[in-house]
Amino acid sequence: MKGESLWRYSKPFPKEIEVRECNDSPAHFGPYCHAIDFLMPDGSQILAPMAGVVIQVRDDSNRGGPSQEFENDLNYITIAHGGNEFSQLCHIAYKGALVREGQQVEEGQLLAHTGSTGWCYEPHLHFMVFKPTGENEHGFQSLAIRFKD
Repeated sequence: MKGESLWRYSKPFPKEIEVRECNDSPAHFGPYCHAIDFLMPDGSQILAPMAGVVIQVRDDSNRGGPSQEFENDLNYITIAHGGNEFSQLCHIAYKGALVREGQQVEEGQLLAHTGSTGWCYEPHLHFMVFKPTGENEHGFQSLAIRFKD
C-alpha cells in the first residue's frame, strides 16, 4: 500500500514500560504525518525497532523545551533498514546514545535512553519510519508504520 512501511517493526521500547501512544501532536503534519509519540518517562530504554545500520547519531544537545526555540536541539538516531526505508528515534538524552554511525544493530538491541531534548512538550519518544523523496522541502515522507504486534 502506498504510504505504508515495507517492513514490519517492533515497538522501540521494552514491553514492561508503561507507555501511552499519542498521534495528535501539532508537529505531526506534512512529511511527519505518520510519526508516533510514545509518552514515557525520561531515561526510558529505546530499542532498535528492526535490524539495520545506524546512519546518524546526535546526542550532544542538553537543551529542550516546549517552544519552537528548541527545534534545532533535538537528539536522535536514524537507522537504514533496506528497501530505501529508514526509522528515526528522537528525544534522546544528552550523551544517551549507546551506538555509533556505521554500526549494525539487531532488532531489540538497546540503542539509547530518552530525554526531553529539542522541541518537547512532555517526556516522550518520537518514532518515525520514512523514505527519502524529492517531493517536499524536507526531502522525506513519513510512512504509516506496520507493527509486528
